[in-house]
Amino acid sequence: MRSEIGKHSKTKGKINIYIDPRLTYDLMGYLASDKARMREFDKRVNYIVRDIANKEIFRTENFEDGIDVWAIRIMGGGKGGKLNDRLYCKKVEQGGIKHIVIGHIYIGKKVEGLNAKLKSIISTVNNYEYQV
Repeated sequence: MRSEIGKHSKTKGKINIYIDPRLTYDLMGYLASDKARMREFDKRVNYIVRDIANKEIFRTENFEDGIDVWAIRIMGGGKGGKLNDRLYCKKVEQGGIKHIVIGHIYIGKKVEGLNAKLKSIISTVNNYEYQV
């Protein structure tokens, strides 16, 4: 989907973001549904591929041993900060290149921390296997 394209970037091609093929239409619908979502998504993806994302933008959601799932946190969105969504991802590193695959979209996180439903989603994404 995206990788750093700057001519002189130190991260050029080192961090790549993909979408699980089963999620393509869902992600397009998610982004098209709200300009704020599109804007926040675009900013966060740019921060990630440029390797300048902090934990508020992209962080691990490993609530127990053996879980290796990351979340792109889509928050804010103008007045009142109406967005609080998560794009749960798998991250694979091969030959010094990070491949991040978006595997699940969760809209409207309303709880502090991780409840049973979110843990179930994260566990499911953890079991996904991707070849890059």
